[in-house]
Amino acid sequence: MRGKLKRSITKSPRANLARDFATHLQGDIAAITHSLDEVIGRSGTLPHTRKSLRGIQDQLLGLIGKLDFAKQDETTLTSKEQEILQYLNSSQTAKEIAGSMFLSITTVKTHIASIYKKLGVTARPAALSEAKRLGLLRR
Repeated sequence: MRGKLKRSITKSPRANLARDFATHLQGDIAAITHSLDEVIGRSGTLPHTRKSLRGIQDQLLGLIGKLDFAKQDETTLTSKEQEILQYLNSSQTAKEIAGSMFLSITTVKTHIASIYKKLGVTARPAALSEAKRLGLLRR
């Protein structure tokens, strides 16, 4: 597991670093909670120890929920970004997208920059490729 995390950290763009770390951490926490289940279920485990282990398990499960929220918050596209992403899939320029959406070109470019950051890319073709991989583009 550590090897995967190290490769993930060294190869990921900055925008994906926290998401990759949270994903790996979630897997580790899930494995720990599974191990706690096994210990809690053993017949020789004392009742007060089981209670303490269940408390630890609950805290770990709460942490998984927080990590899910953090990953979602960092990478979820807003509705306007999703709409602009669909336009990016056409051959329209940023200026043409702005005209179609009745927005300023500066606003469109700001949204495009945010999309790139959230997808961990630096150019339109890479953004479209990543969006297709993630299932974010309508057919």
